[in-house]
Amino acid sequence: MPAVFDSRCPLVFGHRGGLARGPENTLTAFARAMAFGADGFECDVRRSADGVPVVIHDPTLDRTTDATGPVRARTAAELAAVDATCRFTPALAGDEVPAPEGIPALTDALARFPAARVIVEIKDPEPGFADDVVAVLRRLDALSRVCVGSFHQQVLDRVRAAAPDVTTSASPGETRWLLVRARSRWPFAVRPRFRALQVPVSAGRLRVVSGAFVGRAHREGATVQVWTVNDPLEVRRLLALGVDGIISDRPDAALKERDAMAPPSSLSSR
Repeated sequence: MPAVFDSRCPLVFGHRGGLARGPENTLTAFARAMAFGADGFECDVRRSADGVPVVIHDPTLDRTTDATGPVRARTAAELAAVDATCRFTPALAGDEVPAPEGIPALTDALARFPAARVIVEIKDPEPGFADDVVAVLRRLDALSRVCVGSFHQQVLDRVRAAAPDVTTSASPGETRWLLVRARSRWPFAVRPRFRALQVPVSAGRLRVVSGAFVGRAHREGATVQVWTVNDPLEVRRLLALGVDGIISDRPDAALKERDAMAPPSSLSSR
């Protein structure tokens, strides 16, 4: 079990910090998730104009900030000066309207929450950007508490070459092959290069997460974290299947279901 996912009970991660309870991919959202008791958070990184890994999902600023245009057209300092909280509307009574806050650098997110387990998804497709992300993890001594994922195989290959000691998740292609092995009851042992799978319950009409899929992943030495799970009944169903983690817009609600199912001895060992 890689250190970032080592636990006697399933882990709960805030999706982009928990975007139903705070403005996504901001320090405010990450702080709220950790205050709820989440084990960590998932975040997305892109490259600024000056090559800094910054935390934002979209390639443009339009949807989540008060600015417009491409993320990579601005420096990290300029991105820190936009308002990344202005689009957030509290969904629950009692949730505070956050103060204006800029787009954080990955360095700031990791340094602010040194006890958090973090899933970092690299959004940009350029393999060289992986080196910049790995450099941040090494500088902050965060390799053991971070899992790096990407939809781009070349990016993951670069991460694995640059930092063999960091945990990586499966690419879409690697996930499809594991799904084939699970469904066909592939008899041969496989030792994949990934140690985790962050997957949706379904992709279109294709059911991804099943007991066979989770079992195959475990036999191959990988953990399974499922996104984006917000329905309490679905959280319980997935935990009963044996998944290792839940990635949720509502980490507070997912934690409630996890803690109701996990034995007290498991929770005390976290």
